Amino acid sequence: MKQLGFVVIMVVLSRAITASAESSGKPLKDMPLSLQNLKISQTNTYKWASVVQKDGKKESTDYAVLVVSSTPQGSNLFLHDTITLVRSYGGTVFKRSLKYPKKDLLRPEQISLDIIGEGKSVREMTYENGEMKIFESPGKARTEHLGFEDGVLTFNAMLRVVPLLPRQIGSSYKFKLYAEPFLFRIREATQKDPEWTLTCAAMENVTIGRKTHECVRYRLDLKSVEVRTDIWVGKNNLVVKFVDYMPGGASAGLLEATLQE
Repeated sequence: MKQLGFVVIMVVLSRAITASAESSGKPLKDMPLSLQNLKISQTNTYKWASVVQKDGKKESTDYAVLVVSSTPQGSNLFLHDTITLVRSYGGTVFKRSLKYPKKDLLRPEQISLDIIGEGKSVREMTYENGEMKIFESPGKARTEHLGFEDGVLTFNAMLRVVPLLPRQIGSSYKFKLYAEPFLFRIREATQKDPEWTLTCAAMENVTIGRKTHECVRYRLDLKSVEVRTDIWVGKNNLVVKFVDYMPGGASAGLLEATLQE
């Protein structure tokens, strides 16, 4: 009986050590990401909706259409993504183009962001050779020097990177910088909450229309500022759904995007 008790204790300790190692996370920048597992020459469309809870019921309204396009060219991968808000949100278009080396989807080499509204297209931001220019008014730009030495996970790259990660429930990856989808606002992990985490959370089914997808759900979050996104990846290595949760809990609402096929 004593021996059996010792075995049980060792098993419990082993599991605790494993869980602790997984919770600490691996640096995302150190993960080998093979584009061979991703259909990169493609265009996909997502319908984005704003969802709120009212009187115990979910109410959904159209928010935007997201079109993501990936094109390989030599040793580079070009991403061209467009977010078009619906008319009730102004109909503004956010158009972003990014150039990455295929071997590193955390270090963009070139970025441009254009905003189109009321028949006018305005260049909002460019990035190249470690220099970001933010155009605050016509002919005037503020320059920031950003080398992204430890990498930055952009919203755009996230949709391509997450399907390449191992599908081992509990595996967690950490990084310092995340760039949001609209104005490329960069959110940096804080001293209190020093790292973003990207965790393989669960196996789940997602039904869109009449089609059900067998998915792995990943969670992207930075707890100190209540930023959280769930991403569902199907067997075809495509993100089929992602949900951005607004700070403030369930009553605050969310933005839900689903793949249109």
